[in-house]
Amino acid sequence: MPAIPPYTEVTIDDVIDVQIVPIVRQMRFIEEMKRSLEYFFRRGTGSYSDHFGDRAAVNFPFKGFVLSGPPGNGKTEAVRIVFRDLWDSLNNEKITLRLFHINAADVNKAGVGDIERNIRKIFKDAKDKGGNTRTILLIDDIETLIVGRRDDHTTEWSRAANGVFFHELDRLSSDDTLIVATTNEPDLIDPAIRSRLSMREVPVPDLEEMLQVAEAALPNGQHANLPSRDELMGKIQSNIESAISEGTEGASFRLARKAAIEVIITEVVGWR
Repeated sequence: MPAIPPYTEVTIDDVIDVQIVPIVRQMRFIEEMKRSLEYFFRRGTGSYSDHFGDRAAVNFPFKGFVLSGPPGNGKTEAVRIVFRDLWDSLNNEKITLRLFHINAADVNKAGVGDIERNIRKIFKDAKDKGGNTRTILLIDDIETLIVGRRDDHTTEWSRAANGVFFHELDRLSSDDTLIVATTNEPDLIDPAIRSRLSMREVPVPDLEEMLQVAEAALPNGQHANLPSRDELMGKIQSNIESAISEGTEGASFRLARKAAIEVIITEVVGWR
């Protein structure tokens, strides 16, 4: 029985139907990420390969991005949308795009020694491809995979895993493989990661943007056992503002969707 790889390969079929509420700032961020990855992955005039020539395939210091922001802010979702949109544009140039989704918990749940093997496996599979293939390595919660060297939880095995990770990372060619990592804890990011991956802060939604997302999560139309849409939105706004002001949750798209569903539950079944 073949071993299960320490990542999930996301296919275009997995993301073809992904829909998000068109929040202007989020869509702008997604478009900027797409253009950046496209710059490195495509060929021809104005691309990374065009600008750097033979230097593009050597040990260039830039290896990708870290998307920073609070939980529920759409970081992982944004990468999946970029993958879908970029897959289409690169496919027109006969380039195949792959997305490996790496959950740090899946890599770390292995025994001592297996973690280093898992990391090597990820990078080996990323490089095992044809000449017209590009790969995005999406690493969720990278601070839990690469523990800061000054962190109190640093152990001998985590230092060994870090060493393997950075060795493999430094061997990547930016013109065909890039890291896009996420973090909720930017202060825990090791300086060695910052020196290789560019930090990018994902916009935190404001109240108006959260209400747009919350409204999209409501049932379509008017229903006999529900208050009007305006009344529902008033209750949702109150719940969102209370959660943020009381410090129980930070502003996020996840909070917006949850507030919408909680109001529906309250109005339908009366659980207050």
